[in-house]
Amino acid sequence: MATKIYVLCEPDGEIRYIGKTSRSLLSRLTKHLYEARCGGGGHRCNWLRFLLSTGYIPTITLIGEVKGNGSKEEIAWIDYGRSQEWRLVNDTDGGGGSLGTKMSEEMRKKISLCHKGGRLTEEHKRKIGIAGLGRVCSDATKSKMSFNGKGRIVSLETRKKLSVSLKGHPSPKKGIPLTEATRRKISLAKMGGHSSLETRQKISLAGKLRWAKRKERKNECK
Repeated sequence: MATKIYVLCEPDGEIRYIGKTSRSLLSRLTKHLYEARCGGGGHRCNWLRFLLSTGYIPTITLIGEVKGNGSKEEIAWIDYGRSQEWRLVNDTDGGGGSLGTKMSEEMRKKISLCHKGGRLTEEHKRKIGIAGLGRVCSDATKSKMSFNGKGRIVSLETRKKLSVSLKGHPSPKKGIPLTEATRRKISLAKMGGHSSLETRQKISLAGKLRWAKRKERKNECK
């Protein structure tokens, strides 16, 4: 049996979740989104709901494929990510799927209903809304997230390991055009927003670094 080790990332590429599956990556991503939309609990579902509320979906990327159930590899990756202070939303140390996370009977029924293609009742929709679907973070939470993300520098060794593991594995979403509904959500999320001078400077610097790296690689190939 072959098992895929994968990561879920923010739109900017930041790794937020590490998992394993024996199915296709698209199927696994679909299941994650179903669980979040149906009111699933845990850090992963809360993060996915917040991301969906802004009009985005996470990217899923294969970082390795191993023989067996992949438990040891998943545990090792999660442990490594936490040692590097990645903002992982994994609820467990890995290796056992949902081990340590118990869902209520009501939650199981909601997820089952979604997977069967059934329609949610108005009562279910109301409860999902209360659970946090489309929730907006408080100013205190935003401040904590900003503080945790500032000054985080991924070491050169870590970047090399990620580069090697991700090479040859393009995103399953590559080449797939966005739906009209998704385009509208992204447009609404960005409407009226203006990047600060600091943000524009960061974007400019990032672009210059990318071009410098490309030029460096071209020179190495000559």
